[in-house]
Amino acid sequence: MVTSSNCNGSIGAALFSLAAACLAPAAHADEKDVWHAPFGGTFNANFTVTSDYSYAGISNNALQPAFQPALDYRSPDLLSDPKLWIYLGVFGSNVTLPAGPGGEVDVLGGVKMRPTKDLKLDFGYVRVTYPGFPVELGYDYGDFNIAVDYDFGPFAVNGRVLHPDIWTQGRG
Repeated sequence: MVTSSNCNGSIGAALFSLAAACLAPAAHADEKDVWHAPFGGTFNANFTVTSDYSYAGISNNALQPAFQPALDYRSPDLLSDPKLWIYLGVFGSNVTLPAGPGGEVDVLGGVKMRPTKDLKLDFGYVRVTYPGFPVELGYDYGDFNIAVDYDFGPFAVNGRVLHPDIWTQGRG
């Protein structure tokens, strides 16, 4: 049985840990320590804890916390002018969908290009799967995307176009 004093101690320890993590010195992008990957590329890993995982304004986990690990690979620049590189990644999260609780795994990849200092282009594909849910539910899908970002200095403009993966539509 959990008593009030045990619960308060646990909450206090959790709050202390959270405060320590928030106040710890942050790593800066200009530091030379990177996680080297094969073929001269780099890895980036992160872990997110959020109070609600939503997409397009709809909760994917019934307004409950989500735990989301991710791992990304970035190749070295394939061209130096304009800068061009390849990226691959995987993302996971717990979800609660109409069919019940489960998981989501996204696998993505693409090519990014920076023709100028202010203009960025991204051509990619993401495959979103829900392992453990029946294929007949049609939850799994893929999207091709094109993203354009332009930095005007005082403000930036970005746009993205998504197109559904018509080759696997209806096949999970």
